[in-house]
Amino acid sequence: MHSGTGKIPSLVLPQELTAFSSLPKNPYVAAYGVMRRVEVNMGIVRYRRCGYSVDPSLRGSTVYVREDNDEVVIVTVTGSGVTEVARHKRGEPYGYVISDKHKDPSHPSGPLVRHPIPTNETEGKFLGITTEAGTWLERAASLGTKKIPDTIGVLVLAETQIAKNAITESLALGDFGYTTMNALLAKTQQVTPAPAAREVESLGSSTLPYAKLKAVSACR
Repeated sequence: MHSGTGKIPSLVLPQELTAFSSLPKNPYVAAYGVMRRVEVNMGIVRYRRCGYSVDPSLRGSTVYVREDNDEVVIVTVTGSGVTEVARHKRGEPYGYVISDKHKDPSHPSGPLVRHPIPTNETEGKFLGITTEAGTWLERAASLGTKKIPDTIGVLVLAETQIAKNAITESLALGDFGYTTMNALLAKTQQVTPAPAAREVESLGSSTLPYAKLKAVSACR
């Protein structure tokens, strides 16, 4: 007999069962961890300020993340059940934990190679001076060189060969400053000599009649 109700449990059980709800076929999703959505552009799940990789095919999908001792476990829940899709060592805040097996095969391996893209006409002309112009711009930017737009403008205004020589020498020196480039342009400046004046044109007005008389005498 039940001490609280004074009834025999085996006799009242059929009646009480009608008030009970049946257990779900699958565990509550809270048991799988917290719900997260995989980033759309890459297979990364954010959890406790750290990014964890998953297979790229899961981009944009919903997953559940939980901690298991010093590991982070990521699972998917579908109609067919629960599937563990990633397991990582716990990462540091503001960092990333990336597994090699989660790399997108469509992405190139190794460091990315980026080339300068002109955004205006002046930059386009500068990159057209020589094939080394792009390298010059990359190295100048990586060193935090100041007044790069001004330097590019000066190089574009110079003669192509002179600007090309200045860029080549600047790369050899490893100096890309505005003052240095102006000095290199001045150093390689080639002034085309003016044509020599004809003798008759150089004569003053007072000697011109004498020159004509001399020419007539020579013909006799």
